[in-house]
Amino acid sequence: MGLHTESSAFTEIKSVKHTHAWTVRNFSHYGGRHIETLVRSSNVDIMKRRFQMLINPRATTLCMEYNGLCYFAVSTEFPANFKATFTILNHAGEEIPNTMFECDNQSIWVYVEREELLQHIQPHDEVKIVLNLTVFLKPLMQFSPSRIVASEQTGLDTLSKNVEDLLTDDKFTDFTIRCRGDSPPIKCHRFILWSRSPEFKKILADDTEESKRGEVVYGDIEYEDMKHFIHYIYTGKAPHIKSVNVAVGMVQLAERFDVPDLKALAEGTVQKCLSMKDQRSNVRNCQNRQYSGPTTRARAKYVG
Repeated sequence: MGLHTESSAFTEIKSVKHTHAWTVRNFSHYGGRHIETLVRSSNVDIMKRRFQMLINPRATTLCMEYNGLCYFAVSTEFPANFKATFTILNHAGEEIPNTMFECDNQSIWVYVEREELLQHIQPHDEVKIVLNLTVFLKPLMQFSPSRIVASEQTGLDTLSKNVEDLLTDDKFTDFTIRCRGDSPPIKCHRFILWSRSPEFKKILADDTEESKRGEVVYGDIEYEDMKHFIHYIYTGKAPHIKSVNVAVGMVQLAERFDVPDLKALAEGTVQKCLSMKDQRSNVRNCQNRQYSGPTTRARAKYVG
């Protein structure tokens, strides 16, 4: 297994905020022409975009739909990424509801019904518009250099891979497991079986026939199930437990050979894969398989 390296990046879109308050007195006496003011700030990012606030106190257009509305807007002479909210208040500081009318990359508009606005601002005839402006700047990118990570997990993965290689090389094997039918023998190492399963520890005791022969026969266990089980015994990994059928088989073998960590893993897979609807279907699949050994019947019982 090769070295593990890692790197990272950080991106931040910085922003600047500015609040501009504009008080207009004798508001009801302004005619149909709009009035405007420049948004001034000590921040250069605000000033260079030249934001302007605009009020159209009495909108009159060819479209009758917009007549009788009072518009408030903020716009910029240059395209900018910004957002804005308006708070419209009367002399007493009471907020007057407004509705957003238009939003594009250079302006944001809101409107209020003119008659409703005039009722709210009497008798002082004064409006205060508070603009809360947020301007987003260019993204700031930061990178960290690549570095080599000395990980404990990397060492464990290497160990697991080395032990897994023993499954395909029977040069130093000293014990054989045979399964149902004429399936090939599974060559193993006594010390691994002994250390991983209390049941194998009993079988491999000095005075047992299996230990003396160097072989054990399980006529009720399928070859593929035992191969998956032995793979977990050697590596602590179970890449084959993806289907309910395999997972249930591993639950049965884990119980039989007293390997609780495999049982928990396989049961978790069963719970994820099975719903109440497909439990009956999986029972039928197990019962209809070409063989009907104890392992298979146990699967059907477990699923049901």
